[in-house]
Amino acid sequence: MARRALAVAMEKAATTGVGIVSVRNSNHIGMLAHYMRLAAGHQLIGIVAANGGPVTAPWGGSEAMFGTNPLSVGVPADPDPIILDMATSTVARGQIRKAQRQGRAIPATWATGPDGEPTTDAAQAMLGLLLPLGGHKGSGLALMVELLTGVLGGSAWGRMS
Repeated sequence: MARRALAVAMEKAATTGVGIVSVRNSNHIGMLAHYMRLAAGHQLIGIVAANGGPVTAPWGGSEAMFGTNPLSVGVPADPDPIILDMATSTVARGQIRKAQRQGRAIPATWATGPDGEPTTDAAQAMLGLLLPLGGHKGSGLALMVELLTGVLGGSAWGRMS
């Protein structure tokens, strides 16, 4: 679905200079940088964002409201495109799962346990909440991704995800 959406956006951009496409009723689409490399390979600047099930609380909150809400931007450059690919949470949830499988501690700045307190225990973090990247600024960015991908796209958003 993401490849098709990118193809449609690139077709629109070739015709009008800008191509905007929204996808809903989708699932995890993988590393967003992959799609930005495809766009940059066609000499197009790309921006892709996604929301997901709530696992991150807004800054200062205690209830999950946002997904990891990744954002990626790609700009053609020679010899390689310039790509930003980031979660709006401090870390992608997959990094916590990986630490849990490996029995490793995580930084206390990544997540809270189910009690709402910061934790270094990956298993407890999987039961708690991810923290927003950069405090209130990351929380604001997560909100914007949520609004642009969920609300504007007519999809699930916030606690409805």
